[in-house]
Amino acid sequence: MSRRCGTGEVRYAALLEKAYPIAPDPSTGRAYGRVLVSPVDAAGLLGWGERGAAQLAAAARVAAERWGTTIAAAGTTRQELS
Repeated sequence: MSRRCGTGEVRYAALLEKAYPIAPDPSTGRAYGRVLVSPVDAAGLLGWGERGAAQLAAAARVAAERWGTTIAAAGTTRQELS
């Protein structure tokens, strides 16, 4: 009997209270940069296509409804986090 290992992706929205300094990933040793961008701009930067853009739009809508957040408009100045 053969076993197949599937893959999965998880995407979520969260409120950030604090952004700790960037540190290397323990498994790879690579330190990844972080930026704050609008959901529309994130879809383009990540290359997620129409489905990803729809997921980000839904997450933004839920965040605005549940947490009263203001969602950045497309083209809003990108913020680098250190």
